[in-house]
Amino acid sequence: MLGVGVSKAVAKHASARNYMRRAVREEVRKYVAALPPVELVVLVRRMFDRHGRAAVAAELSSSLHHLKQLRLCAAS
Repeated sequence: MLGVGVSKAVAKHASARNYMRRAVREEVRKYVAALPPVELVVLVRRMFDRHGRAAVAAELSSSLHHLKQLRLCAAS
């Protein structure tokens, strides 16, 4: 399960907040099969647009990979 939070302080317009939510959900969806069954909450702290999406994808990938490694260590 995934929750994505974007406050009005980050992006004033609802369309920008919705874009960021969709982008985060899409990136996390790529890793769902490899992740353990956990509930995730992602809080967007800085505004990004389509030009900054690659940096967001890299940061999410790194964080999700770290989560996967923690889970594997805990299981063994």
